[in-house]
Amino acid sequence: MNQTPVFAYQTNVDPSYFIILVVLIVGVIALRSYNAWKESKKRPTRPVRRQAPKGHKPVYSEKTVEAVPISRLHVPTDRREMKAVAAEFGFTPAQSEFFFELCSENNISSPLHLVRNSRQLDELFRRTYHQLETPGHVAREAENSKTLLFTIREAIENRKRYSKLITSTRSINDGIEMTVITRSNEHYSAILHENNQGGLILPVPRDVFGNELRMPILSKLTVLFYSGSGQSYSFSTRISRFISAHTATLMMLRHTEKVRALPNRRHNRKQVRTPANFSRVTVANIVNGRHTEHRFYPSGKAFLATMLDISAGGCSLVTATPVPEGEYVEINAIIVGSSEDSMIGKVVKLNPGEARGTTVMHIRFAKMPRVTLNRIFTYIYDYGER
Repeated sequence: MNQTPVFAYQTNVDPSYFIILVVLIVGVIALRSYNAWKESKKRPTRPVRRQAPKGHKPVYSEKTVEAVPISRLHVPTDRREMKAVAAEFGFTPAQSEFFFELCSENNISSPLHLVRNSRQLDELFRRTYHQLETPGHVAREAENSKTLLFTIREAIENRKRYSKLITSTRSINDGIEMTVITRSNEHYSAILHENNQGGLILPVPRDVFGNELRMPILSKLTVLFYSGSGQSYSFSTRISRFISAHTATLMMLRHTEKVRALPNRRHNRKQVRTPANFSRVTVANIVNGRHTEHRFYPSGKAFLATMLDISAGGCSLVTATPVPEGEYVEINAIIVGSSEDSMIGKVVKLNPGEARGTTVMHIRFAKMPRVTLNRIFTYIYDYGER
């Protein structure tokens, strides 16, 4: 039998090359491990606990060369408080959103604390105003933001001005004029005759013919009134009983602890004595589909006057050439800086001036550019350059 010879296995590569390759791989691994160890010595990664604002979780950060200041930590604004502030001061949705963003951007967690601190609030509003004045802002957006800023401050100040609010009918003074509204939405004026432990005593309202209204006991009524400070209020009540008097029948209304203060839209007014001129304006009503637009056409003939005071809602002019009540005028005057502003308003009242032959015209504004409105607010709150 023939057998095939078997030869021993031999490689074509010298085994010493494998030894060199293994040494190179081990060297690369050792070098990378050394570099990683060296980097870890330069920047420790031990977490360090830093003090956080009260009510928030502790903050941990990597221990680097520069620590993170607490002032740079973002503190979320309390949305629940924001809703309470908006309701208390009667903010519109746009005002509420703007104020929330303002608090959030300035790291203010408590809007309620902010509105209670007049100095902090004024500093924030003044700083925001001057930021809006810096170049780089879109003019139209900046003016809209200024208006929101000023109207928010005005709403807060109005509420604070009438902070001693009436919450109970037991606190209403005798002699206050009230408006009684029946369930059929008819309005009648009445003077509060007496406020005693039993309730509010008023004359029974009379109709246009002078006859007393016939209303059953327990009839539900809504009552409106103004306090001595000018704050308006509303409450609901029922007739508890009737009282016979010599000249009229009186009704007693039940007391309630749910007197509601109505939003006050009065504007802050500031004294000013600056030259002005005005001209008569013709008003035309332009019907555009379902909408009617008022257009104003100044006559162009100007009369001299002096502006005595101004607010966002109106102004007073003293002049020797007044126009009748109910007419519209265009007013031109420099309020802030050197730019002349133009406003259109309606003459609502005339009073004799201090100087002989002069008349004070009280004017309620009807139309003006937004930039003019913001300049009026700037003057009233003294937010100009110092």
